[in-house]
Amino acid sequence: MYIADPDNHSKFYRQDIEDGYYEGLSDYFFDRYESKISKWEDKVDNMTSKIYNPGTHPDKALQIFDKALQYLSDEALPFFEEKEEYYGSEIMKDYKSLVDSIKEDRKNFKENEYDEMLIEYNNYIAEKNKLKQIKKEVKTKIKKTNNMKRSDLMKCFAKEDAALVRRALKELTNKNIIEIYKDGSRYMIKLL
Repeated sequence: MYIADPDNHSKFYRQDIEDGYYEGLSDYFFDRYESKISKWEDKVDNMTSKIYNPGTHPDKALQIFDKALQYLSDEALPFFEEKEEYYGSEIMKDYKSLVDSIKEDRKNFKENEYDEMLIEYNNYIAEKNKLKQIKKEVKTKIKKTNNMKRSDLMKCFAKEDAALVRRALKELTNKNIIEIYKDGSRYMIKLL
């Protein structure tokens, strides 16, 4: 036997409780609290979507899954447990399916994506460090000559680093550390 949820004013729900008709009470729960449940689901989706950000170590990704599970345990579980007396144990199956979904995603990530993501992370860090080194070298070379032709600067680096050198130049220009200007038909670089 169930008592009516004081926060649910649906006349059909109240009528079913009064009549002792308890099948489908979980439907009333989800109708009444759909936005609250969606908020939790959206928050978990938002948390787990950060797993695939560049520069996320796969161990950090596993921690994000764990944080999502902890969030549900802290926020949603007490609510589901409180409402269970009004709507029956059927609603706990839905909570469990939310948790099981995250656990399954975590397991699949660990089995199928962890190693590949670790390689990508290591490549990302290596490229980031290489870019940092190139920026340092660019500033040093320009400092020595005051003004330098862009083509001469590019020749100082290996061809496979050309994209990183251009990226370094763009970032240094955007940070107002260097200026690239046209002098006749040549592009020149100077420190600011």
